Amino acid sequence: MAAARTGAQARLAAAWHRASGSFWAVPALMCLLALVLSQVLVAVDHALGPSWTQGLGPLGTRSGPSGSRDVLGAIAGSMLSVASTTFSITIAVMTLTSSSYGPHLVRSFMADRATHVVLGTFDSTSLYALLVLRSVTFETDGTVAFVPHLAVLFAVVAAVGCIAVLVFFIHHVSESVQVVTLSRRVCDQLRDAVGRLYPEGAGDPAPRRAELPPGVHRGDDGRLSGAGGAPGEPVRAGACGYVAEVALEAVEGIAQRHDVLVRVASRPGRYAVDRTVLLEVLPAGRADEDLVRELRSCVDLANSRSSAQDVEFVVQQLVELMSRALSSGVNDPYTAVTALDDLSGGLVLLVARPVPAAERVDPDGVVRLVGDPVRPVELVDQVFDALRAYATTTPQVVLHAVDVAERLDDAAVDPAVRSRLREQLAWLVEAYEATGPARPDLDRLRHRSAELLGQTAVS
Repeated sequence: MAAARTGAQARLAAAWHRASGSFWAVPALMCLLALVLSQVLVAVDHALGPSWTQGLGPLGTRSGPSGSRDVLGAIAGSMLSVASTTFSITIAVMTLTSSSYGPHLVRSFMADRATHVVLGTFDSTSLYALLVLRSVTFETDGTVAFVPHLAVLFAVVAAVGCIAVLVFFIHHVSESVQVVTLSRRVCDQLRDAVGRLYPEGAGDPAPRRAELPPGVHRGDDGRLSGAGGAPGEPVRAGACGYVAEVALEAVEGIAQRHDVLVRVASRPGRYAVDRTVLLEVLPAGRADEDLVRELRSCVDLANSRSSAQDVEFVVQQLVELMSRALSSGVNDPYTAVTALDDLSGGLVLLVARPVPAAERVDPDGVVRLVGDPVRPVELVDQVFDALRAYATTTPQVVLHAVDVAERLDDAAVDPAVRSRLREQLAWLVEAYEATGPARPDLDRLRHRSAELLGQTAVS
């Protein structure tokens, strides 16, 4: 039961991660807070009575029911109008971001918490004023006039605060559309993903004497299979979507409880269709329908990729920014250099840490889960493959790519990463030579790359 709850909690966390990147979550919470606050302050006004404002000086100036209703109505209407204008500005900025820097960066802009708070401030202030407005009553036959002076005073203070929030939003939006801000925001997401998915000490290998569950065998090539090389029981997607998150702890607990081994066949970021194998259970004979269903519930499919467990997706956003900047329609090498710098800022942190062990063992030393972590070599290939495709006609970017390669080589702890960096750099120099560049540019590139390439430097 604990594992099932862990799987449910993982799906809930994935849903909240997606909701937190939307425009409705934070404003909805702030509107709920406004609802509660309006009722609390009106109740306090009832308890204090009408004479409590006499000692507040100018702040205690009292207005009648008519004046209070006019003030609250004006605040509610104006704040709703400002919220609409703010939302229109946000949509316009998102459109500009999508067309100029790539559609994937829209998600980064949508996840901006400051924009959520600004929208929530205007919406919640308008809702608060409307709710307080309901409690203002006139003196009629049998009814005593009531004005919640404390609640009205708070509405006025909130309206003044909204003016400051509006000024902040204009400044914030003007900064948000700058490519430096967008690129740096994605770099921060990349570093956060590396810290979360590649923690210190996660690269410790499984114990040498780690056992396999009964009925599971390891071949000479290291592949795991059932008795006689039999394949495992597949856990298929049953739907279409991107693998957003795999609850690894829950899968490991289920595997231990059923005495099986589970292999991750589709890691986060992969697109799955109905017949796509998400997980594989070894040995297949122990995988009944209940086990398959329980394991399937540990994998969350979504309409789009997420950075929760998909570090490749974050890297691709910066690669896309760099590639668009180098396209013939834009031709902006300075933006490409900015994207390269921020890529190196995240990848340096990644290559300096060992890759998490693919095999996870239970407390008894039995392998229960075989994951498929993203290796730094794969991300290095993505960056330099894009450079080779788009940057070979731009000397400034090619020269800067050598600096990036040197930063990564200096930080890398895996010899395979250093070897691939040299291969990719040699291919980039070769591709640049094939474009027929000016002799000074080519000599400068050869000189800059010679130290890193060593004996393989082009002469």
